Amino acid sequence: MSEETSLSRVPPQNLEAEMAVLGSMLIDNEAIPNVLEVLVSDFLYGEQNRKIFEAISKLYSENKAVDILTVSA
Repeated sequence: MSEETSLSRVPPQNLEAEMAVLGSMLIDNEAIPNVLEVLVSDFLYGEQNRKIFEAISKLYSENKAVDILTVSA
């Protein structure tokens, strides 16, 4: 495989799965530590999903409420 071919390939992605994980973190805060054990924001393909994940992670690490209002703020 040439370097040009490998650079033009899109990595595997599933935006719906990313959104499902984020939704589970918002619905059930007990899911957050489980997700944080296996995922980091760099694993997410969608830029918006990465930002949401980072907001959830930051709030959780600061022991603040994690819900749709706090994450969107």
